[in-house]
Amino acid sequence: MKPSVILPLALFVLSALPLTAEGAGGVEFTQVVGQDLWGLPGRSSLPAVTGQITGIGGFGYGVMEDGSVIGGFGMGITSHNLDLAEGPGGTPVRGFHAGYGGMLGGWQHRWGPLVGLVTTKLGFGGADWSSVEGVRSEGSHAGFSMLGMAEAQIGVLVFRWFNLGLKAGVAGTLTIVPGEPFLIGYAPTIGLRLSWGSF
Repeated sequence: MKPSVILPLALFVLSALPLTAEGAGGVEFTQVVGQDLWGLPGRSSLPAVTGQITGIGGFGYGVMEDGSVIGGFGMGITSHNLDLAEGPGGTPVRGFHAGYGGMLGGWQHRWGPLVGLVTTKLGFGGADWSSVEGVRSEGSHAGFSMLGMAEAQIGVLVFRWFNLGLKAGVAGTLTIVPGEPFLIGYAPTIGLRLSWGSF
């Protein structure tokens, strides 16, 4: 086996040594709640008068001996009727679609049939904003974006290998390029998480 293959493989195995036999993976559904996306401190909120933002994704993580977790996630976010008075470049926006992938970290603990999980997520991906007229200006409404989430979950072990959890938290998105960084907003979220694994 070539050294170029052995070294990354060895680093991967060593990084997994602190993990116990516990871990999980699954799917999650996230819904933004409230009628406003909060802006930065000192900035007016961005009204989402009729908007609904929904996220669907998958995740996986391992649990260390002290209960801390590390893993990864992927999520697609969509809204066909999000109505922002001011979007990237100061143009009105209706509609938001994005895909993100990244890392998650946090802490997990079990109390009998209950499983508590607190996570933070940081992901990067592409995002697209539709204009009010529904026509994309060439390149000006698509770009590289960042997603940050902090969530707390309480779940019930339906089976020893299956956990049904309800989660709540806050999520925010930030466009990075093109143009100046633009905060789409951050808002409270609720959701459902279905996990399979060892708890």
